[in-house]
Amino acid sequence: MEPAEACPDPSRLRAFFDGSPSEVEDPAITAHLDRCARCRSLLDGWAAEPSGLGGLIPRTEPMTPPPTTLRLVMDRLRPGPAAAAAAAEEGEPPLTFLEPTDRPGGLGRIGPYEVIARVGHGGMGIVLKAVDPSLDRVVAIKVLAPALATSPAARRRFLREARAAAAVCHEHVVTIHAVDEAAGHPYLVMQYIAGKSLQEKIDREAPLGLKETLRIGMQTAAGLAAAHQQGLVHRDIKPANILLENGVERARITDFGLALAVDDARLTRSGTILGTPDYMAPEQARGEVVDHRSDLFSLGGVLYAAVTGQTPFPGESTMAVLRRVCDEAPRPVRELNPEVPKWLAALIARLMAKDPAARPKSAAEVADLLGRRLAEVQGLVPAATAGDHPRRDRRPRAGVLAAGILVGLAAIAIPAALHLRRPEAVPGPAPGLAGPPPVAPAPGSAPALPTPAGPDPAADRQAADRLQAQGWGLVAQRQLPLAFDRFSEALRLDPRCVMALLGRANVYDEWGDLKRSLADCDEAIRLAPGFAGGYDVRSKARADAGRFAEAIADASEAVRLEPERPYPYFHRGRAYHALGQWDDAITSFGETIRRVPNHAISYHLRAGSYLGKQDFDSALADAATATEMEPRNAAYRARRGLIHGWKLDPARALIDLDEAIRINPNEPAYYHDRGWAHSLRRDHDHAVADFSRALRDRPREATWLIDRASAQALGGHYREAEADFDEAMRIDGDSPTGRVRRARYLHHARGDYDRAIADCDAVLRGAPDHAEALLNRGLALLAKGEPSRALADLDRVLALNQGLSPTFEGPLSVHYPALQRARADAHARAGKAGGGGKPEKESP
Repeated sequence: MEPAEACPDPSRLRAFFDGSPSEVEDPAITAHLDRCARCRSLLDGWAAEPSGLGGLIPRTEPMTPPPTTLRLVMDRLRPGPAAAAAAAEEGEPPLTFLEPTDRPGGLGRIGPYEVIARVGHGGMGIVLKAVDPSLDRVVAIKVLAPALATSPAARRRFLREARAAAAVCHEHVVTIHAVDEAAGHPYLVMQYIAGKSLQEKIDREAPLGLKETLRIGMQTAAGLAAAHQQGLVHRDIKPANILLENGVERARITDFGLALAVDDARLTRSGTILGTPDYMAPEQARGEVVDHRSDLFSLGGVLYAAVTGQTPFPGESTMAVLRRVCDEAPRPVRELNPEVPKWLAALIARLMAKDPAARPKSAAEVADLLGRRLAEVQGLVPAATAGDHPRRDRRPRAGVLAAGILVGLAAIAIPAALHLRRPEAVPGPAPGLAGPPPVAPAPGSAPALPTPAGPDPAADRQAADRLQAQGWGLVAQRQLPLAFDRFSEALRLDPRCVMALLGRANVYDEWGDLKRSLADCDEAIRLAPGFAGGYDVRSKARADAGRFAEAIADASEAVRLEPERPYPYFHRGRAYHALGQWDDAITSFGETIRRVPNHAISYHLRAGSYLGKQDFDSALADAATATEMEPRNAAYRARRGLIHGWKLDPARALIDLDEAIRINPNEPAYYHDRGWAHSLRRDHDHAVADFSRALRDRPREATWLIDRASAQALGGHYREAEADFDEAMRIDGDSPTGRVRRARYLHHARGDYDRAIADCDAVLRGAPDHAEALLNRGLALLAKGEPSRALADLDRVLALNQGLSPTFEGPLSVHYPALQRARADAHARAGKAGGGGKPEKESP
């Protein structure tokens, strides 16, 4: 123990305890506390005061003080009965920090964000659902609990949560978009994940099935690996902090509120324990320094709960749980669930070893093992190749694996025109749409290149070849972070490994880093200009980047080099589709189908191209084929329903759209399309309800606002319709669709013919042959008493022969009966009944 005179002044220690940044950041105080029991005891005494932990959590009942670390956990995590009663009486914390908003149905505003719902609250903060108006996206906002907002320590810890989480960019970690403060309340803006937590799933469904457990465990381990690579330890891995995203089978880690840099153990060393006792590692419970292996212990507890439905260390009190964590082994998994495989039970036991050194070395190793076991269970690899050793040499299969998976996986994650609202719609992503399966045509690996220079060039090249083959295998299992590591390591050993370059390019493309993806593709093509695979992968990346003409050129070059390769035709079809070159797109998708007859996504996209041509019969045939191949694919169901709508069969449209929503209830586009199908049946109330549900998640979608306004007007709700039309025009003031619909369904219906004519005039000035604008202006002119001018517009509609042009009520031909009646009326009023005009045209 150091002499008393060497201790810091008590006022400095108190400032350290209260969270003063100047003292907490002082390494001298932290080092001193490591050595000085006297000063640690002083801190412990302050923690035991009635207003323990800086007054954040009141102590409510006397007790014999347990060991310091256990007492702090109890105070922080399980307040006494009085506090619990007060919380129950108060209910959810009030949102007094929100500013007023003029958004209908909104709860308020924080900063620029419009809050639309409360998601939940916990000890550190309140989580809200909000709309980011600048980017038109739904976000989750976590606001530091008002009771903590005045505490410097709590504020600092909250901001550390944001910095820690924002440092991790990974598909299995919830993304942090921004950190800010409003009226003294710090908040962070996160990706909004529609779904439930793993804890909720365990509560309802446990024990979980083997495939689901392996998938969730693999993805959680992959997310942890990414965090650990950034030097972060989560410290609070538990089922409640693992979110399960609806419709895409993706787990995401949230709440890095307890994450600290590995080299920042100040709070732990001064006696504070952070974390949830039920899944806490023993070293964390004892207040010792933790590292990434502590997260692995917690991951083992999560897997334990998933396969048994029980926490590994049940206890009646926090102290009982912590003592069991430190001193006892959990009940064996297979005693609670004999169906758990022995290897999985052994892995869970290894993860939950009391000694950190006995646990797996890394989260990446665990993700690799679980991924390979998942592939075995799914039948993707033979059981003999899915052992417990992540570095098992599978080189004999490397050539076929790399060549086969390249062509099969280069088309995964395709942001093409997968869900068209109307035939003229631009391409956009479709939810729940899987990429093509791995299909191996005739072997065709990358050409041999000169051996790299190095101490053992041949060995380096062989090792790089094994690594790139493993990487492609991991891509097949959707383990992109691990695949990226394999490709990068292969390129470190052999920078001229073409297959590793293309594999890494594919991963970059999946992650949306198109600049790096294209750079790797360019380098692969420079090294092997005669290899079709390089142009194949680059054509996909260029299409994803919106460079459609270049994507077509690359796909055509791949076809020239290897005509029977299927996916260059597919990528070329996507690019043609995006450019609206329907015939070329149809031909290209057909070439892929000829080579891969069970390629459902090609049928799906070709249906979209037929829809663009307004060939509804061919579109329906392809959509039906895709749906029959993959009946659980919500996007395929929705497209078939949409086409039924265009064929004026709303009953069948509703069957498909109901099923699409049942499969994926969180995709707003499906509600929008179902609303349109209800409109075709003149069921305007249900249409408005569905349009409103769609707009809840995408409130600035102008076209959807126009559709809801049209349904409201048709239902006689003109005031609501006017508000929606006005909002849509504020978002997209040049929308011809908004003007012609407002002219017909609102102004004309109200008898305001001049405004109806003005809206149509505005459209026709830019598009003189806009058939719906001509029709609506003609009807308004006739109603106003100008039959001659009306007749000219109505005859022009027929002369344009645009019977399949889209309108809210279906193809333009739906309006032909009204048009014919209006023409006859116009002839009669103009004194030309029965003659002088063009012959009436039958509806197509």
